[in-house]
Amino acid sequence: KEKFASIMEGVFDGTLAGLARKPAEFWDELFLLGCNARALTELVASSTPDTLHRRREEITTLCQRASERIDDGALLRRSRALELLCVLLLQIARAPFPERSLGVIDTCAGGQESCDAFFADLISRCAACAANHDLPVALRRLAVRCMLTVVCAVDDNINRNALVRYFMTDDVYEPVMKVLIAPVDVPGGGVSSETHEDATALAHGASGFGPGAREGDRKRPEA
Repeated sequence: KEKFASIMEGVFDGTLAGLARKPAEFWDELFLLGCNARALTELVASSTPDTLHRRREEITTLCQRASERIDDGALLRRSRALELLCVLLLQIARAPFPERSLGVIDTCAGGQESCDAFFADLISRCAACAANHDLPVALRRLAVRCMLTVVCAVDDNINRNALVRYFMTDDVYEPVMKVLIAPVDVPGGGVSSETHEDATALAHGASGFGPGAREGDRKRPEA
């Protein structure tokens, strides 16, 4: 059995305890492992709300460490951390808690005492990742997906999602727009708008949009 799946099984069956005391080397290795979304989804889906509540300390630690790795120096760890967060937040939000928003807060964010700090940190890191022109576009899109999971996973009607309030303190509009208009012809690396004037239309301000605007994010025809 692959190592990632074995570790996740230990988290959800209670045999892997004390995650908060694991050394940095454990987390360095974990976030280099491929995120088996199917295995993680099945583990959460097969857990009752009571089981998830009993495992909340380990799941919270997992989410916190993943959030911290969104700005890791290694791009692969950033990607793995975001992938894990997208799957875990989505599946916990789908669990049959009486109040699904509170289920996510208690299970993934350490309860109401620490949820404000957790979600503020998560959204801030995701927004910074999404806005960074020097990162691969695929990675920046993962950051947007993670934010969308927080907004949309709990309920189709976002007015019933208590987690939306965390976006009232962090303006993520511009970071999201930077991803939406990122140059698709450089999916492997992105181009810095600081050094390459055609990297993104946002580099030109408001004048970069509309008729006659410079098409900074569209691939120009070769001469």
